[in-house]
Amino acid sequence: WAEVVERLDTITMPVLLFRSPEDHVVPPSSAALFLSKIASDDVHEELLLNSYHVATIDNDAPKIFQMTRDFIDRLTR
Repeated sequence: WAEVVERLDTITMPVLLFRSPEDHVVPPSSAALFLSKIASDDVHEELLLNSYHVATIDNDAPKIFQMTRDFIDRLTR
């Protein structure tokens, strides 16, 4: 894990980060650490208020899929 954290500053591409404040597996500090270390100027963090750890099969799944499509569309135009 330390090696991953050490190299986060090499991430310069656009980032779309989804996280749930109700995730009982990954603490909010992980997202905060990730966001504080990456070098990308194009970052969007989206809170998933209606999901838990596996959000892609939870209530926010449609939101995740739509936002991901929109993110990719924006980057490929």
